[in-house]
Amino acid sequence: MEVPSFFRHKVISIRSDIPIERYTDFRTYLKFDLETTDQNGSKQLLSQTLNTKSGGETQTPFYIAMLASFAQLYQVNNLSGLANNTVRLVVFDEAFNKMDSDRIIESVRLLRKLGLQAIICTPPEKAQDIAPIADRTFVMTKNKYQMCALPFGKEIDGEWIRM
Repeated sequence: MEVPSFFRHKVISIRSDIPIERYTDFRTYLKFDLETTDQNGSKQLLSQTLNTKSGGETQTPFYIAMLASFAQLYQVNNLSGLANNTVRLVVFDEAFNKMDSDRIIESVRLLRKLGLQAIICTPPEKAQDIAPIADRTFVMTKNKYQMCALPFGKEIDGEWIRM
């Protein structure tokens, strides 16, 4: 069958010696990178600095990109119709595990500024950073085959403060 000239440059010859996953993986055709700008205005591609920065420094741009993607998906700037009447829910598991307290707080501030709601599951050592800025905090406990969500808070001047 003759391929029309308009489509010739778009046709990919599928070779039997290359696994089909190679052809169906978007990374074969698309390349993504994040450009970061520091306080001095210096720009760097994340792919070039990924192995030279700390875990938190490399994790932060990914959270920003994910939150921006969710904001676009949920149309947070569209204040009319059904777009304005959505849950705008984001779920993070093992969230912020490599980030320091300041980066966590800034990420949650961005999340709120974008009008997103979040369920954040985090390692216990990060709970102290997130609990003060969360609307509700629960601790999950497990006993054999039972799991339980318990409200988490602290006592201040004899009064129980729910976090």
